[in-house]
Amino acid sequence: MKALYVPAGLLALILGFSLWAGRYVEIRTEQWNAALELADQSAAQENWTEAARRLEQVTVSRYSEGKRYAKSNSAALWSTKG
Repeated sequence: MKALYVPAGLLALILGFSLWAGRYVEIRTEQWNAALELADQSAAQENWTEAARRLEQVTVSRYSEGKRYAKSNSAALWSTKG
């Protein structure tokens, strides 16, 4: 019976970490969705500058944790009025 304590403890630890990671992703996704909805509202009003700025905020906040993102690419993509 004692031989099952270590595997059961490991499984419980993995389950706890998985639940925590899932909740973290859910919270971040809600934040991104809210920010993207604001950008979508600006785009619907054809306020392209504001929409690009809001999208820039989303991408910068996403990659601010040590990752870099080419701002010029996203700005060029969303600043076209085609």
